[in-house]
Amino acid sequence: ADGMQYPVVWDAEGNLTNLGLVRGESAWATGINDENLMVGRAFFPVIDDSHAVLWREGVVTDLNDFLFGGCGWNYLQGATAINARGRILGYGELAGESRAFLMTPAYPGNIKRLSARCKGADLVVSVKSWLPEWTTLTAAADTGEADCMTTDASGRGKVRLYGAAGASSVCLLEYADLCEPVACR
Repeated sequence: ADGMQYPVVWDAEGNLTNLGLVRGESAWATGINDENLMVGRAFFPVIDDSHAVLWREGVVTDLNDFLFGGCGWNYLQGATAINARGRILGYGELAGESRAFLMTPAYPGNIKRLSARCKGADLVVSVKSWLPEWTTLTAAADTGEADCMTTDASGRGKVRLYGAAGASSVCLLEYADLCEPVACR
């Protein structure tokens, strides 16, 4: 009788489990996969809008926490489905327009190669991957410069980090342990 709506899931024996809320007032679960990963949305009264969320092993996570640098996304509003590979389909706001998104988990095997080369005072970062077309990645130099790149149909992406030639390493923020040393002369 508190007026909130709670997401729930039933197990094979018919037991009901409350999935919990994340910084919100109400939440709705809209998708589940065979690994019991669940997605949906949570309403945040402070912003008078919803955010896309993931429930995993009893922990609820705001998917907006994974928008490293934003890459043009204002926010992810709702998640509608999750498949066996953990890819999440949803909707949000990109550059002020309502758009669909496909979020792909950051499995280390998705990246074939990360490289960086100097071009004048800049650093050009390239990636070869197994990721689907239109996957957004964030390249960041240890000097603080960062920018987004989007993969093409062959899983390749490239971005120029202006003024970053003094960096000693560059990393993909979505893959915390994937960094490459840089040696500019």
